Amino acid sequence: MLRDLPIVRDQHLALLKTCADYIDAGKLTIHVSQVLPLAQAKVAHDLLETGHTTGKVVLVI
Repeated sequence: MLRDLPIVRDQHLALLKTCADYIDAGKLTIHVSQVLPLAQAKVAHDLLETGHTTGKVVLVI
């Protein structure tokens, strides 16, 4: 797997650039359910473990 790392990295980079273009064009939106400070990382992890979140949980650094 590691020998293919540059190829996979380039594929992921291309995908991220495409997603960024869609976001900039308003064609893709991300639902954020909660924004928490990094100090509450355990709370964020617990929320995700319950499986009841709708959207992303964001940690602010």
